[in-house]
Amino acid sequence: QQSKHTILYMHSFFLQLFGVHPEKPSTASFLHRTISRLGLNVVTSTTFPTPYTFDDVTSYLEEAVEWIDEMDTTQQRVSQEMKRSYYQLCSDLLYRVEDLKEEGYEEVYTGGYEYMIAAQLPNNNSDDDGGEEEHAVLPTVDTPSPYTPKEKYRADRDPNVEQLQFPPLAPGVLETYKWANGDPYDGLSARIGIPPQLKDTIIAYAKGLGIWDIILNTMEPENQMRPDSTKILTVASPYSGQNFTWSVKRPDNFEGSSSDMHWFDIADEAAHEE
Repeated sequence: QQSKHTILYMHSFFLQLFGVHPEKPSTASFLHRTISRLGLNVVTSTTFPTPYTFDDVTSYLEEAVEWIDEMDTTQQRVSQEMKRSYYQLCSDLLYRVEDLKEEGYEEVYTGGYEYMIAAQLPNNNSDDDGGEEEHAVLPTVDTPSPYTPKEKYRADRDPNVEQLQFPPLAPGVLETYKWANGDPYDGLSARIGIPPQLKDTIIAYAKGLGIWDIILNTMEPENQMRPDSTKILTVASPYSGQNFTWSVKRPDNFEGSSSDMHWFDIADEAAHEE
């Protein structure tokens, strides 16, 4: 990729051949020095890299080609060889731009910067009454500093998610989670093998307590709890008839979340024991 400065220099050269002297924007360093010499305190001075689309680069080259076509080689200051050389240079750059576009690139950094300079008035230590008044003055920045873009991420709408291993486990066997390639997941999370009848037993117990029906009823839209709220329940054991305390919680919705998550858990020692 050719530097934008090279392209603009060549473009300016052609303009000067015809007596046109293009204006060049002042650099951040020049303005920084000038402001400092005027006695202002430069608080911040940052240069921002500017990406250009290929159409922007092409427009510079095409305008340069137009100037080349209009060059009068009968004048001593412009030879036929010079005209041919610059024309070939522009043509090569145009072909390179087209190649990059075909490769799928959308924009390119070609040099050049936008910049921002902030300064404050000199410190004035005397007030109207002749007394001393302190003004907060930030330290002077010596030179412009380049801006470092923050890393950005694009949402992957079709992620290729690596699977975890889920081999059958014998009852009572504990095994840490592993990725499909055998690497450990996090070294902390684990699976435990359970008897095949345990799932049905737990569901039957939840139904016997009445918790199962409460769960289904609570998740109906009209029965859901308010965010950041808790409800205490008293239920009877299907085995001993003893009363147990359970709780239902719905967390607060943070940062605009609209989650309807609720969780149900035991809330006293007797319920834990059973």
